[in-house]
Amino acid sequence: MLSALLLVAITTYPPLARASVQTPTLKSCSSSEKVMLSDVSIRNAKLNQKMTVNFSITINEPLESNPKLQVTLTKKDGREVVCLLYIGSCTYNLCGKSNIVEQTLGESWGNKCPVPATALQKTVDVPLPSLLGTFIGKLPTTLTVRLNVTNGGKTVGCQSFKVDIAGA
Repeated sequence: MLSALLLVAITTYPPLARASVQTPTLKSCSSSEKVMLSDVSIRNAKLNQKMTVNFSITINEPLESNPKLQVTLTKKDGREVVCLLYIGSCTYNLCGKSNIVEQTLGESWGNKCPVPATALQKTVDVPLPSLLGTFIGKLPTTLTVRLNVTNGGKTVGCQSFKVDIAGA
């Protein structure tokens, strides 16, 4: 689930992305901690490459009421990166499978609600197409990734972190 979340969200990281591993600091953006990310590492965050994201996710109670993941990517100037081809600032149904991101996010629970309480470790490969550079600006750059999970319209977990992405 959060694999797609991070898949979409972590589509960025600046100058040290040549072959280095980034371990961003996670900041809470909600008082609710029913869904939490941890142990995030990002490797090969470079345009025209395949970025690898490793992370752990803990869901402390079942998500039964139309759970969604809202990914917001913000550029250095504060503007949001648009949602294009399921990359950028997009919202995903955690019990749906209408696109590749939702399919990836929900594969651990068969893309069906309720999303069970669980703890998972995931590795996701995320292609960083050259087209992405058009939307995120001059490279290298830093993006802020905000991941907000809702259940029944109420936030049940929200975290943000910064990611650097290098040019091709």
